[in-house]
Amino acid sequence: MAITTEIKEHEDKTTKIEGEIKKWLEKISKTLDFIYNNEPEELSVSDALSGNPKFKVCDPYGAVYEPPLKDKIEYIENCSRPEKLYGQTYIKLKNGEEIQAFWRGGRREGWGTILGPRFEQFGVTHLTGEYKDGILSGRGKIFMLNASLREGWFQHGYFHGPARGVTLDGNLDYIGWYRAGTPAGFTWKKIRGDGWLVGNLDSTGQFTGTDIAYLFPDLKTALLGEFIQGELVSAHPAEINGFKYINDVLVPSFESTSDKIYKRWISTNKDFSCPYHLVDPYESKVVTVKASGMEGAGEGLFAKVDIDAGTIVSYYNGLRLCVGESIDGELDETGYAIYLESNLRKDKDAKHLDIPTKYQSCKTYTASLAHKLNHSFNPNCAWDNAEHPVHGLVPAVRTLKPVHNNYYVHCTGP
Repeated sequence: MAITTEIKEHEDKTTKIEGEIKKWLEKISKTLDFIYNNEPEELSVSDALSGNPKFKVCDPYGAVYEPPLKDKIEYIENCSRPEKLYGQTYIKLKNGEEIQAFWRGGRREGWGTILGPRFEQFGVTHLTGEYKDGILSGRGKIFMLNASLREGWFQHGYFHGPARGVTLDGNLDYIGWYRAGTPAGFTWKKIRGDGWLVGNLDSTGQFTGTDIAYLFPDLKTALLGEFIQGELVSAHPAEINGFKYINDVLVPSFESTSDKIYKRWISTNKDFSCPYHLVDPYESKVVTVKASGMEGAGEGLFAKVDIDAGTIVSYYNGLRLCVGESIDGELDETGYAIYLESNLRKDKDAKHLDIPTKYQSCKTYTASLAHKLNHSFNPNCAWDNAEHPVHGLVPAVRTLKPVHNNYYVHCTGP
């Protein structure tokens, strides 16, 4: 009885924490309070000059007739006297950067934009924001190479303070702070497939360290350990057991749930690379494999819990094959082949995954389970993709509607 009570208390605590995290994420997603309630402290000269400048998101230029901007100009649209520059004008620099802004007396005023190859090395295409007396200061946005944008503040040309990132369709994908142009402190970054990387960034703004977590879609299960520039090196399963707030960023604490070690094992065209029975710590909570009950269907995938619509529930890991390739010893595709990316089904040259016949049974392989999905003309799931910390980019299964505990998880053909 005491054990049952302890389990119930643990489940209630976990559910409460999960609910608080969802509320926090939803609030940041729907409002700009995180940005406007946390206007940053004044940026000092020492902070601005510290660190490697190549990792800083900034616009270092001032007046068009003063260095460093004066010395880098290649072309000014419709202007022969820079000190008299007035109105909306385009400037191209010798280093490939381009500036589009409103100018008054050779200085930018109001909203303007700067872009160029310098920004691409840290994943940015261009900056846009409010200029005052020629300097980027106040509200602004940085546009990322992955087609998302981050909103926040600029001081003295540097992106500095709280930052909130969203995709072009409005989905939250980044929460954190910048310091003098570099991401800093505890940060949340959304990963394809509804996971999150969470942890303290290193001095270059990367998820590099021994206390970084990949948080699975349930917002409680994690792989906690060492990552380098966002890629898993070695981690063990963990669960969130509490949290606190630092600068309005939710900082979770974790407890280990297993001593098993997970690494980044990307399959090849010859082998899975990963241990065959090292089960996924999230997938194993959500779905299971049982006899399907359908005539001739063999094993099938079933929900272990009630699952909301729109939830990633399973992953498909297999041997990675190019067009024309087949698994050694197999005459052709095994019947389990699937395109690596679900949106490339019609591309005959697209990579695909397949599972050797000897590993199609759960007796020989359980490191991922989506290959056990039964097909249906009335599916409750669809194929999507996820960037998995262990397996890399793989097909994933997302629910189309709520799926009840013990019910079939089924999908259309891949």
